[in-house]
Amino acid sequence: MQPISGDDTRDDLPALAPPQGENPDDSATLRDLNRQFPQFAIWREVMPGRTRYAAQRIGSGHGLHSVITADVGEMRAVLAQARREQALAPALLPAGPAQPNIARMYSYFLGGTDHQPADRLAAESVTVGYREVTGVARANRAFVLRAVTHAATLGITQFVDLGAGLPEPPTVHQTARTVNPAARTAYVDNDPAVLDRARATLATTAGVAVVEADLRDPETVLASRALRSVIDLDRPVCVLAASVLHFLPPSHADDLMETVTATLVIWRCR
Repeated sequence: MQPISGDDTRDDLPALAPPQGENPDDSATLRDLNRQFPQFAIWREVMPGRTRYAAQRIGSGHGLHSVITADVGEMRAVLAQARREQALAPALLPAGPAQPNIARMYSYFLGGTDHQPADRLAAESVTVGYREVTGVARANRAFVLRAVTHAATLGITQFVDLGAGLPEPPTVHQTARTVNPAARTAYVDNDPAVLDRARATLATTAGVAVVEADLRDPETVLASRALRSVIDLDRPVCVLAASVLHFLPPSHADDLMETVTATLVIWRCR
C-alpha cells in the first residue's frame, strides 16, 4: 500500500464502469466505499496479473492524499483512520506556519535539515504505520542521482528537475557537475517554502535557475524566462519527474509528459 500525505486537487477521474467479468460484489463494495468516504474518489484498476484499488482526495485539504492497495478491507481501514485523524488535526496543527509541509516532510525522510516540529510530527505519524516510507524515499533519491550521473556520463549537460522539492545535498546540479563542471540545471516547483529555500541556496550559483511554475501548465514551464536563461531547448535535456506525477490527475500527468517530449529535441546516445 502506498499512502501519501499532502494537498492536491483531482479534476479528472478514471471511469468507474466495471470491466467485463467483474464480480458484482466488488462493484457494490466500491459504491459503498464512495458513499462512506465522499471526500475521496475510489476506484478499481485491473492490470495484467493483478488488481488494485485506489483512493484519492477530491479537492484540497490536509491529511491523507491517496491510497493504493490490493486489499479492499485495508483500504476501508486506512480511510477510516484518516477520517479520525482529520477530525483531530485542527487541534493538533493550527493554521499557519505550524502546519506540516510535504516538501519539508520529505526532507525529514531523507535525513535532511529543512523541517520543523510540525513536519517531524506528521512524518513520524506516517512512519508509525508504514516504516518502509523512509527507506523508499531514500531509495528514490538515490535513483534520481544515479540517473543524473548516467545522463551526464552520456554527454547531457542540461537538466530540468520538475517538482524539485527542497534542495538536499547532493543536489541535481552538484551531481551532474561531478561529471561535467559546466552542467546547467533548472529547478521547477510552485511550493513557496521550496522556492524561498531554493532561491536562497541555489539561484546564486551560475548555471542554476529556480523556476516558479505549476506542472499542470507545461507550456508555461518550458517557456519560462528563468528556465530559458540556463536551458537551451534546442540541445539535449534530461528532464526529471521523480515522485511527482502521482500528485497529478492522470490526464494532467500525460499532458505534461507529452508536451515535454514533443518540445525536446530527439537525441540518440552514441
